[in-house]
Order: sequence, then C-alpha cells, then structure tokens
Amino acid sequence: MRSITQKRGAVKTWLPAVSLIAIILAVLGRMMFYTPPAVKDGSLAPDMTLSNPGEPVVRLSEKRGKVIVLDFWATWCGPCKQSMPHLSKIYENWKADGVEVYGISTDLEDRRKLVPVVAKDLGVTYPLLYFLDQPDLNEKYHWTSLPTMVIINKKGEVVKYQQGYDPSYDLDAIIGALVKEKG
Repeated sequence: MRSITQKRGAVKTWLPAVSLIAIILAVLGRMMFYTPPAVKDGSLAPDMTLSNPGEPVVRLSEKRGKVIVLDFWATWCGPCKQSMPHLSKIYENWKADGVEVYGISTDLEDRRKLVPVVAKDLGVTYPLLYFLDQPDLNEKYHWTSLPTMVIINKKGEVVKYQQGYDPSYDLDAIIGALVKEKG
C-alpha cells in the first residue's frame, strides 16, 4: 500500500502534464471552432432582409447609394441605451442626405414587446428591426458584444465594424465624409 506522501508525489508528477494537455486541447478546440467575423472593415456588407410590423421590409442590397448605420442592440444592454440617443441625433442630422440608421434588436422573442417601449423612452427616431426575422444574421455579422455598430458606405462596403460603445467616437465626422463620397 502506498503512503500519502507517495500519492502526493504522484499527483505532483502527473498534474502538470494533465494541465498542459488540457491547455493544448482548449487552444486546438478554439482554433477548430472559431468563426472569424464575416464582416470586417473593407468587406462587402452581407445582405439581409428584416422588417418591423407596419413598416416596409428592409433589404440591405437595395440600399446601395446610401450611407447605412446598423446598430445591433438589446433592451437589457446599458451601453446600447447610452448610444441610442446619439444615433437618433445622427439620423435626424443626416437623413436628408440619404443616411439611414437601423436599430436591430437582438432581443429574443420573450423580450420583443419591450423594444418599442425602450425605444420610446430613449427618444429613438430611426427604424427598429428584429434579428430574429433572419435567423442567420448573427452568422453574417458575428456580433459577440453589444452594442455592435456597422457603418456601410454607398458602395455597400463596411467602413467601420465596432463592438462596444465609445462616446468619444466621432461618428458625425465619418458620416459627413461618407456622404461626400461618390456612390
């Protein structure tokens, strides 16, 4: 029979090896199953078709020639709620120049009824859409945190893919420059 000291010695011997194997398997698993974002700066924005009851269907491919801002958000997301009044100002300032802003709710069905309530409380003036209307939307835009903003130029190319809210980000200047570009 082995003594407790011998058992502890055996554990000390194999524990580092098992830990190393676990780390290697975790890294390999991450490499095998990692899906890089389909959207990155400079890529063509994936097409999507979304709607809001009582509003026209939005097909991104039909919006070429316009600057588009997509804002993926949720009713429970604090930073999302901070960014939305700013996006409303952007929308109001630039909509006459063909800029369109769409808030795309990532809320699941049980929270969908809260979307118009939260939007009204925040004074949101731009159209709201629902990601559940197109089940593969997260595969196309691959957001991993909220809010996620995607700015698309007149050619349909992603100019900026940003996850998280940064109040110092000068969205107004970027929109102004994109509006001046030829489509």
